[in-house]
Amino acid sequence: MATTRRTSRTSPTWYGGKKRTTHTVTTYRPSGANPAMGALAVLGALAALASNGSQERERSGPRNTGHGRPPRPGWRDPRGHQELYDALELADWAAIEKLAGDQKTDIRPIAQVLLAGHLFRLGETTQVEDLLRDALDSRVDLASHPYAVKRFDTSTTASVAVPIALGVSVTGNPLDREFLTLMLVEVLQDRGELREAVEFLRRLRSSAARSLSLCELLAEEGLVEEVLVESRGSTVGGLVGDALLVYQGWALRHSGRVDRAIEVLETAIERLPDGEARCVARLEFAMALAATGSSRRARRELKRVLQDDPTLLAARELLDSL
Repeated sequence: MATTRRTSRTSPTWYGGKKRTTHTVTTYRPSGANPAMGALAVLGALAALASNGSQERERSGPRNTGHGRPPRPGWRDPRGHQELYDALELADWAAIEKLAGDQKTDIRPIAQVLLAGHLFRLGETTQVEDLLRDALDSRVDLASHPYAVKRFDTSTTASVAVPIALGVSVTGNPLDREFLTLMLVEVLQDRGELREAVEFLRRLRSSAARSLSLCELLAEEGLVEEVLVESRGSTVGGLVGDALLVYQGWALRHSGRVDRAIEVLETAIERLPDGEARCVARLEFAMALAATGSSRRARRELKRVLQDDPTLLAARELLDSL
């Protein structure tokens, strides 16, 4: 898919370079999964989205949680429930796609989000936007859907990881509205539809993952003060909170509070693991140092950045200018 992404050269997203190590964190896990729900009815097939092999399906099939295999829907269950159950067992995505388009069955939004996750993982995102828009606009509480209540273990997380910013990805319950919104936002962002992506994020409740995704979008638009507000979620700690420090440092530097930016970015470098977020934090740190006239120290940091990623254009350009 061709991208029309519009990215400011002053945004950490622009700095580019090679794809960095992606760190994945689990978020949006329901706090109280009902043990009576039994196993996740072959939603484990999501772990084998790109595979039709029986061995892979067996490895990633129904999970035994001690409550037995969830029963196959019977004739008394609503139309489409048996079909979805059987399609998931067989990893029959053509059948699931058919259910996703069937407006006469209440299973449609469940099929839509499962198909969206499948296509998102394969990188075939042409349909993902429409599928998620329909499912989210339906106002159906997917986790409380009769099929989900009977046959999904809602404590299970999807194997689909959604990248949100700086090499950090999140995974979560595949029926959770916020997790699905983050997936939709990523698709919109890659298409350059930044303002609409921001609108979707603003509808979500406050969380570190939401703030990190929103900071990336706001920084791409050059909205420094708004990034400062959103990056306050860095106080939550953890990988996502630590990545927020990078955007906080960026915003502080662009708002003229360079000394404070240096402090924040030093903290980010100390906390973050090796990967894209730490590399960008070090680059931002070098830029802040250069702004204070500490050219020698900035050059030292830039050389460390380029040693880690020689393709990072912004680092090369700054080093050549010092």
